[in-house]
Amino acid sequence: MKLIAMPLKMFLDEIDAPTAIPGGGSAAAFGVAMGISLLGMVGKLTMTKKKFLQLDEKVKDDFYKQLSTLGALKQEALTLVESDAGSYQQIMEAYRLPKESDEHIAIRKQAIDQATIHATEVPLLTAKTAFTALEIALPLFPVIVKSTGSDFGVAVLMLEAGLVGAVFNVRTNMAGFMDAKIADTYLTKAKEYEEKGKAIAKQALFLVNELWK
Repeated sequence: MKLIAMPLKMFLDEIDAPTAIPGGGSAAAFGVAMGISLLGMVGKLTMTKKKFLQLDEKVKDDFYKQLSTLGALKQEALTLVESDAGSYQQIMEAYRLPKESDEHIAIRKQAIDQATIHATEVPLLTAKTAFTALEIALPLFPVIVKSTGSDFGVAVLMLEAGLVGAVFNVRTNMAGFMDAKIADTYLTKAKEYEEKGKAIAKQALFLVNELWK
C-alpha cells in the first residue's frame, strides 16, 4: 500500500517502526502537505465571508488563483512523501550490490552515486515546494478572515519545519559526496530555499502574533 493511501495511524506507525523507510524526508514532505492543507482551509473559510465577497474582483481572482496553485503544490508534496521513501530504497539497494571485483566495485559506486543524487533531488524539491507555498501564504494574510489567524500560523510553522527538514536531508546526502561541484550545487540551492523561507516565515508569524496584541 502506498504511504499516502494509508490511514493516518498506520502511516504514523510506519514511521515509528524500526526501519529506515519511511523516514525524515517523507515526514518533512508530509508536514509540507499538512501546512498547505491548512492554508487551503483558511482560504476556503475566507471565501465564504461577506467581507471577502465585497472585495475588488481582481483581489478575489488573485486569491482564487493562489488557492488553486496551493492545491497543486499539496499534490506535489504528497507525491514527494512516496518519492522520498523510494529514493532511499534505491540507495540501500545500490549498497547491496556485489563488490568482489574491480568491475563490480565500479558498477556499485556508479549506482550509489546515481541513487544519492536522486535521493538529494527529492528533498530539494520538497524544500522548493515548501518555499513556494510560503511565498504564496504571506500576501494572502491581509485578506484572510482573522479568526483563522492561528490556523494560518500553524500552517506557516508546518511549512517552515518541512522546508528545514528537507534541507537536512539534502545536507546529509551530500556530506562527503565525491563530486564537490555537484554537492555544492545542491547545497547552495538548499541553503537559498532555507534562508529565504525562514525570512518569509518570520514575517508571517510576526503578523499572526500581532493579531493578539
